[in-house]
Amino acid sequence: VREFEQVIHLYLKTPDAEYTQPLQSQKGFKQVKFSPGAVKTVNFTVPIKHLYSTNAQGETILLSGKYEVVIGNTSPGKRSAEPGAVKPQLLNSLFELMV
Repeated sequence: VREFEQVIHLYLKTPDAEYTQPLQSQKGFKQVKFSPGAVKTVNFTVPIKHLYSTNAQGETILLSGKYEVVIGNTSPGKRSAEPGAVKPQLLNSLFELMV
C-alpha cells in the first residue's frame, strides 16, 4: 500500500436570510498527502471577507446568526450520496456570529 492524496474541502452554510442564498459555498480546500493508516490534522483559516453575502438589493452584508461549517473529502450534497460516488467523510460544526 502506498501514499495517496486527498482533497479536503471546507464549506460554509450561512444563517437563514430574507433572500435566496446557496445552500452552502466552498470557502477553502487543501490537497493533503496521506500514508496508509495515518491521521492528519488539517487547519483552515476563514477570512472575515468570506462571511459576507450579497442581498437582493446588491448590498454586501455580514449576517448575524449561526453558521454551519462542513469539512470533508467531498461536497456535502445529494450527489455525494449517489451510488458510485466517493463516500463522504464529513465533519460538521457550528459557530455563531453576532454583528
